[in-house]
Amino acid sequence: MIGTALLTTWYDDRAKSNDDGIAISITLFSGVTLYASMIGDNVTADNFEWARRKTNTVKRFGTSSFCRGQSRLAKGKPADDPLLGADYAHGGAFPVRIQGCPHPVGAIAVSGLTQVEDHAYIIAVLKRYWRCIVSTRVGESRTTSSSLEVNGR
Repeated sequence: MIGTALLTTWYDDRAKSNDDGIAISITLFSGVTLYASMIGDNVTADNFEWARRKTNTVKRFGTSSFCRGQSRLAKGKPADDPLLGADYAHGGAFPVRIQGCPHPVGAIAVSGLTQVEDHAYIIAVLKRYWRCIVSTRVGESRTTSSSLEVNGR
């Protein structure tokens, strides 16, 4: 559902702008691809390669690729970490976590905009998606409570 939210948000909010497009990738660190899509003009297989490299940064360090690069810059070091080899600490990959699991199990990655925009896009969609889930669950809780009260009479 998050992949679809990333895609539909692009259509709704950005498709009419002059942005070239993005590649979206949601993968588990086991190697399973949960979602992959390209949307817009001028998106190529290279965008998926960037997404893969950013995902590897999340896998290795357990934090977003943007955070990894920015923390290195704050220490006066280049964003690209020699430990990463061909992988990149550029914004656009965000960890997927499961409650109770101490480490991320996968990553959501976007490539095609600037690194700041790639990162911000994921965050904006996750915030919007999370608000939908919370409001739906609150509604379900009220419905369930009301049903229990009615059935309990």
